[in-house]
Amino acid sequence: MKDSRYIKIALALFLVVVIPITSYLFLKQSDDVYLELKKHYTQISDSGDTIFYHIPHFVLIDQDSNVFDSEILEDNIYLVDFIFTRCPTICPKMKSAMLGLQKDLGYVKDLKLLSISIDPEHDTPKVLKVYAAKDTIDTKQWKFLTGDKQKIYDLAGKGFKLSARDDGGNFTHSSRIVLVDKSGIIRGYYNALQEMDVERLAIETKMLLKSYRIKAMNKDKD
Repeated sequence: MKDSRYIKIALALFLVVVIPITSYLFLKQSDDVYLELKKHYTQISDSGDTIFYHIPHFVLIDQDSNVFDSEILEDNIYLVDFIFTRCPTICPKMKSAMLGLQKDLGYVKDLKLLSISIDPEHDTPKVLKVYAAKDTIDTKQWKFLTGDKQKIYDLAGKGFKLSARDDGGNFTHSSRIVLVDKSGIIRGYYNALQEMDVERLAIETKMLLKSYRIKAMNKDKD
């Protein structure tokens, strides 16, 4: 039984770590090759056409009290999570994961990070600005967002397909980070509490960025 369990663990590590890393190293060395990531929530219409699910338009307020219209994200890849500043459990780990991703991915003009508060009554722009400043976060690339509570919960559940609840001030939410492409299509979910998942997110984000660069170069050649 123990041998069987070890084999399963080894296989899981191989699938989650070795294959993505090997693929990324290959893609990194191959200028004209990229790996296509899955598009989530696709459907087939009655006529046989593929219908792609897109994140709906939304308007929130950022940490500098500026209106954040999701149209700003057009032609950008972005990573998004839902947090709240008073969270004593998973949010500090999620913030740490996003910090690591920001450092690993570096400043890329067509890459954005978003953290959306599910406790907007407390998490005002001023509170979010202090929360970001604690870790000297570059908020030109990584925005902390607040706004109308119902709109945020609808955005989490119906938009990004993530759980978020407020049971009388007892907030619960998903620990996953969502990867969204330039068309607003969800390309992956990653558990911010699992180091291997965060590493996979970094790899797959680089793959997605590379795919756009290659497509742009090929378009220019045409």
